[in-house]
Amino acid sequence: MKYYLLAIDKSSHNEFLVWWKPNNWGYTTDTREAGIYFEDTINENPAYYDNDECVPIPIQKIRDLNTIHAAHNNVENLQYLEVMSKYVDHVKGLNIYD
Repeated sequence: MKYYLLAIDKSSHNEFLVWWKPNNWGYTTDTREAGIYFEDTINENPAYYDNDECVPIPIQKIRDLNTIHAAHNNVENLQYLEVMSKYVDHVKGLNIYD
């Protein structure tokens, strides 16, 4: 299976969801520039590719959002991608409401 990597830590203060670029080299909100990561790669190092700040999302799920090039960072999208709890935990950890 192929995945985009959602950068929760970068998305938490952005209007759009933020994705890792290819080869772990930077970030983008444009899915056309996002890296495609294979399940084998993610499974070889899950602590790096699936953690509190990064979540692998199947590419088909992003396509199902019917976005052209960028997905809005909103409740509906976070729930659909099944990352709401990680997102909320990350935002709570920022202590922006204290």
